[in-house]
Amino acid sequence: MNAIKPFAALCALALVTAGCGKDGEAPARSGTEPVFQAQPQAPVGHIEIDGQIWNVITDVQCSVAPGPTVAIAGHAAGDEGTEIVVDFNLPNGPTGVSVVPSDGSTEWHAESAMNFDITGKTVKGTGYFAGSLRSSLRQAQGRFEITCR
Repeated sequence: MNAIKPFAALCALALVTAGCGKDGEAPARSGTEPVFQAQPQAPVGHIEIDGQIWNVITDVQCSVAPGPTVAIAGHAAGDEGTEIVVDFNLPNGPTGVSVVPSDGSTEWHAESAMNFDITGKTVKGTGYFAGSLRSSLRQAQGRFEITCR
């Protein structure tokens, strides 16, 4: 048991010195370690409303659970500011689809007017979306298909 204490102290000392640079900086790289970079995420589906198509990146959440319960949140490919949300949680929770473009164009929302088809990790839907832009309202048909990985 006494041999464990010096060994633990030696390990702690090795970890502290290996992990610390000067003035709180990370230690310098030798150039031989691999450098990991974030890979761009591939779209997992699309939403089409009134002739506009957004490819969906689910960087926030993408889950299909028994019940079924669907929680999908992310953005449009090529435009991280365009928010896309799909929820299905009947009978008590939120259910609907929304696309809020970052460029100030029409925001689209669909709730009770959506038909959902959930098969495995794939969620499809069709229905009518309500669009709003500067107090102007309109309605358009839309559809989506997203497969969570």
